[in-house]
Amino acid sequence: MKTKLYAIVCLLLISAVADAEENKSKAVPLKLGLEEACMLTLTNNPGIQSIREQLVQQSGVLTEAKGSMYPHLTASGRYESFDDDRLQSFGDNFRPDSTRWNASVDASMTIFSGGRNYHHIKGEQARLRAIDAAVDATEEDLLFSVHRAYYDAWLADQRVQVQMEAVSVFEEQLQITKNMFDAGVGEKYDVTQAQVALANARPPLIRAQNDRLRSIDRLQEIIGLPYPDGVDASGVKLQPLSGATPSDVKLRDAIATAMKDRPEIERTAYTIEAAWRQLSVVKREQAPLIDLFANYGIESDMFGRDDSLEGWSTGVRMNWALFDGGIRRGKVRQARSQTIQAKLQGAGLTLTIKGEVRQAFYNQQEAASILEMSKQVIGQAREALQLARNRYKAGKGTQLEVLESQLQLTRAQLEQSTARHDMELASIQMKRAIGEKIIQR
Repeated sequence: MKTKLYAIVCLLLISAVADAEENKSKAVPLKLGLEEACMLTLTNNPGIQSIREQLVQQSGVLTEAKGSMYPHLTASGRYESFDDDRLQSFGDNFRPDSTRWNASVDASMTIFSGGRNYHHIKGEQARLRAIDAAVDATEEDLLFSVHRAYYDAWLADQRVQVQMEAVSVFEEQLQITKNMFDAGVGEKYDVTQAQVALANARPPLIRAQNDRLRSIDRLQEIIGLPYPDGVDASGVKLQPLSGATPSDVKLRDAIATAMKDRPEIERTAYTIEAAWRQLSVVKREQAPLIDLFANYGIESDMFGRDDSLEGWSTGVRMNWALFDGGIRRGKVRQARSQTIQAKLQGAGLTLTIKGEVRQAFYNQQEAASILEMSKQVIGQAREALQLARNRYKAGKGTQLEVLESQLQLTRAQLEQSTARHDMELASIQMKRAIGEKIIQR
């Protein structure tokens, strides 16, 4: 009994550990890298899962359309029982049976439809490919959103670090002025000025910390996973960025690549084909529909001496709509208009994509130039701050010089972080614009 109880307890513990591990795996990692965030998003984001289901749905529609090209086989049966008062007498005291039953198997196949079934299948195939391309485009858009949210969160992290460094410097400067005032070589004005500078440095730090929380929350929302139990955005740490470099592709080549590789272009081409196929289907509805059919049946003999009657029949059936009151003409106009609309949307998409490529190209050039200049400024600002502090300690400079130098360093650090953020974002924007896969998967 004790052994059995011990076994049950062990199984419960193992199950609890397994459930905990499964729940943990379905949460945002506490140490989150960019590539990991992308893969988690592709797996868990509800939006991409929804559009993938559209692909499954259209696959079912295509299967249904192909079914029109194959034979159809159906079976039917019936059994009836009649009240004696409803049975007629045929003389000589002969009355039919009070029960009747029958069973049959029917086979039919369309042998001529004027091409409507063929174009219907081709149209559904084009729609399936269009949705497939739409899935690719949605995945790339989603990955771009992940990168942008990750870069925003990274930038918020950098701003927090810069503001914390500034607060630390102001705290150290305040302590220096207090020590000098206590030693009788400083002024009360310098202490008060340092206190004001420290107080003014704290609100930007608070804003930066809250911006970081909001950025992490936005990234978590895109990924589609909850935080681990008892953890919020403050518990998530981001991995460092690898560092993007500007692409050396020329603008004309980038536009040509986009026209060839963007999944939206492919989707539009298939959408136009599907609309044209639908127009062909509607036009061919005026053609006759010819089916070949066969039947084999068996039924009871109510009025004869045999137990049952059975046999087969076969033939050709034609259905030809000679006049429909203008219904087909109206369908043709609708289908033709949908084809024209698809072509116009494709033309508009081409202009949009070219504009996106140009914008990404300009953004990349701008970010690269600003990032290069910011690297030089950082070193100069740090050197200026150190010189100002040394001058102040030696009694040759003022505290205002120290505070101003620190503000200039903070501004340069923030500018460099922003420039690197823009460089990373512009690089991904260029990939998305020309149709290059954002990540290999």
